[in-house]
Amino acid sequence: MRTLYLLLCALFLFVGCKNDDDNSNTAMQEDDGPMITEVESLSLVTGVRAREIPDQEFFVLGNPNVFVDGQTLTVFPTLTRSVININALGVISDVWLVPAEEEKIHQGEDFSTIYNSGTYAQSEITTGSVITVNDIDQTNVSINLKGLTPGYYRVFATVNGQFQWENIKILNDTEDIDDLIEFWN
Repeated sequence: MRTLYLLLCALFLFVGCKNDDDNSNTAMQEDDGPMITEVESLSLVTGVRAREIPDQEFFVLGNPNVFVDGQTLTVFPTLTRSVININALGVISDVWLVPAEEEKIHQGEDFSTIYNSGTYAQSEITTGSVITVNDIDQTNVSINLKGLTPGYYRVFATVNGQFQWENIKILNDTEDIDDLIEFWN
C-alpha cells in the first residue's frame, strides 16, 4: 500500500509539474523571452527605420516598435550624430526624446496591432524625456541633439492631438550603418 501511495504521489508531481511551454500562450510570451507587456516599455527599441531624407524609402533594421502614420509624420535622419528633423502634414504641438535600450526581442510582432495613440500617457513620456519641446504649433521642427549621449532614443510627437513615435539612433564617432546592420540582422 505504501508503494502505491508513493507511486501516486510521484505521478501527481509529474503531471502537476509538466512543462507548460507548449506555445499555447504565444500571445502572452515569446519563446524564452520576456512577457509581451514589455512590448509597451517606453524605453525599449526593437529596431529602426533608417532614412536620411523625408522622401527616401526607409531601410528596416530589426522590427521597429514604432507608431507612425508615414503620411502624417516623418522623422529624419533616424541615424544621426547631431540633429533630427520632424515634418508633419498636421500641426506638431509637442516633441519628446526618451532614451531607450535596444533589444533583439519581439522580432515577429506586428506592432500595428499592439500600439495606438493612447498606448503611452503624456505624463509617462514627459517623465522619461531628456528633451521636451512644448507648444510648437508648426509642421516642421528641427531638434539639436548635441550633448546627448550616443545611443537609441524614441521620438514622441503630438500631431493634431495624437501621439506618434519613431525610433532613432544617435551614432558615436566610430559607428556606421554596417555596424547596425550587423547587430540587427
